[in-house]
Amino acid sequence: MIQKTKRGLKIVLLLAILVAIFFEINNPFWQHLADHRWMSHYIRSGGMGAVLSVLLFGVVFTGLGGPRQLMAAMLGYVFGAVLGIGASLLCSLLGASCAYSLARFGLRASLEHRFGSKLGKFHNLVKHQPFLKVLLLRLLPVGSNIITNLLSGCVALRFLPFIAGSALGYLPQTIIFALAGSGFGKADKYQLTISIVLGIVSLLVGGWLYRSHMQRKVENMIKD
Repeated sequence: MIQKTKRGLKIVLLLAILVAIFFEINNPFWQHLADHRWMSHYIRSGGMGAVLSVLLFGVVFTGLGGPRQLMAAMLGYVFGAVLGIGASLLCSLLGASCAYSLARFGLRASLEHRFGSKLGKFHNLVKHQPFLKVLLLRLLPVGSNIITNLLSGCVALRFLPFIAGSALGYLPQTIIFALAGSGFGKADKYQLTISIVLGIVSLLVGGWLYRSHMQRKVENMIKD
């Protein structure tokens, strides 16, 4: 009974994701994504319904591999820095969760055939300390966001380390680009400066984490 319930929930989840993608494919936002003024006017004239529509679009956009940075800049311009950061992070995490779920519950066989040996290499990378590995993948400007989401679901990486590492790893760039978008909207040079400084800091932190991790691996190899 429990197994049937879980299977039913998986089917409902997959259908909900596919329906959301279907309805968002023809959304006019695709044509105006870089037009912050159009988006701002749309939200102000459409009220809460327009806000929810923009957020749903953000989930689908990032879930399909669209650049999170562009979404963060746009939402920072439209909502301001604080709300823009929160909205962008929410969209990115929900988008990542949707891609993860599709890979784990619906596309696993196809992805195993598509990625082949890469899947095994990815599994070997993330099976130990998955939170740290996902955090590093999100912080460092390497790899593909959607590929990480799909491979994580395909190898059945535990969801909590996946989403927690993603949230913390997404945060620096989300703050940077939301502040930049908000700064452009208000011609605030201080917010732009802060976003640049944060970008440098996030790269340094990511590099330090990577170096520390590699150093521990070498030390363990020597001990073994």
